[in-house]
Amino acid sequence: MVEEETVKENKNGTEVPKIMEPSENDPCIEFKNQSSKTRFLQNTERRLREKSGLSRTGLYVCGALLLLLIVLFITVIVLAATWPTKPHHQQYPICNEPACLRAAAQVQEAMNSSVSPCKDVWAWACGGWLSKHSLPPDRSIWSMWKQLEVQ
Repeated sequence: MVEEETVKENKNGTEVPKIMEPSENDPCIEFKNQSSKTRFLQNTERRLREKSGLSRTGLYVCGALLLLLIVLFITVIVLAATWPTKPHHQQYPICNEPACLRAAAQVQEAMNSSVSPCKDVWAWACGGWLSKHSLPPDRSIWSMWKQLEVQ
């Protein structure tokens, strides 16, 4: 292995220290093999920092806020486009037919409104029917369906 000369002679014949050529591992030299995309991002960041006077963290915060605003704007547009044009009560009409009204009345009769639905849902929903319809002696299960089968 031959060592490079650290001294060379100039035109006057005096010795001048030889300037070493930079190597790839020299930390003082920027990495030249960066992609154009990386250079573009660095240049853009530098220009934005110069124009706005913000630090790198400030730029990131502003970028995140801008991204959040874009997402919220898109969400509002999607919601506005898919929002129903008819009010809810017009989309699903109230039952006014006799059969529907009879069924609603039967459900109301089966409910036990004295019981809190938060404490006992089953007693709230079916307690009224059970208090009005006792279990026949020849049956172990009794319901509206069983009652209709017998009739």
